[in-house]
Amino acid sequence: MCSSDSRMDARADAEKAGRELCSYLAKQLVFGYPESRKYVPRSCFEKRITRATIKRCLPDARQELLDFIWNRAQKLFAILLYSKCLPGEIKLEFALQTFKDRHLTDDHLPLPRYTEQCTCMHDQALFCPHEVPRETLVEWDFCGWEHFYADQWKFLAPEFKIGEFDYVLDEQSVLPIDLRDGHGEGSFGDVREGELNPDHARVSERVSQVVG
Repeated sequence: MCSSDSRMDARADAEKAGRELCSYLAKQLVFGYPESRKYVPRSCFEKRITRATIKRCLPDARQELLDFIWNRAQKLFAILLYSKCLPGEIKLEFALQTFKDRHLTDDHLPLPRYTEQCTCMHDQALFCPHEVPRETLVEWDFCGWEHFYADQWKFLAPEFKIGEFDYVLDEQSVLPIDLRDGHGEGSFGDVREGELNPDHARVSERVSQVVG
C-alpha cells in the first residue's frame, strides 16, 4: 500500500512539475523578429531544463531514456511538454521513448509540416530523416502535429557567430533581435535598428583564432 501511495505521489509531483515548467517557459517568452513572434531565450531554457527537472517530470523513466533526453533531446522534451500536442492516451514518457527508439533527436529540428516536401531531399537521397517523426506525430494526432509544428519555433531561435555573416534560416525562424523604436528609409524600404540578444551570440572559431 505504501508503494502504491508513493507512486501516486510521484506521478502527482510529475504533473505539478510539468505545469510549473510550462508556466515558466510561457513567462520567459519575448518578442523577436518578425515582431509578432516570440521565443524562449537560450539562458532561460538552460536555467530550467536540467537533469533534475527531466527526472522530476518523468519519475518512472529508465536511466537510459533520461540520458537520451539530456544528451540529445532537450528541445524535443520541452516542445512536447509545452505544446500539449499529445493526445490523452499518449504519455510524455512513451512519446520520448518512441523518439529514442526511432532515433529522433534535436538535430532533426525544425520538423517540416506534414504536407511540405523536405528541403533535405534531393535526387540522390534514399531516405528523408524527417519521415519518421512526421509519420509518428500524425499517427498520434494530426491536430497535435500542427501544435508541435507551430510551437517548435519558440525554442529554435538561432545563434549567430560573431564575425560570420552567411546563414540559411527557415522563413518561420524567430530572430532573437530586439528592434528599437523609430525607423529610417533605405534604397529598398524602411530601415530599423535592432540589438541581438546576447544569449544568442557566440564567438566563432575563426574569430577566436585571429584574436588568439
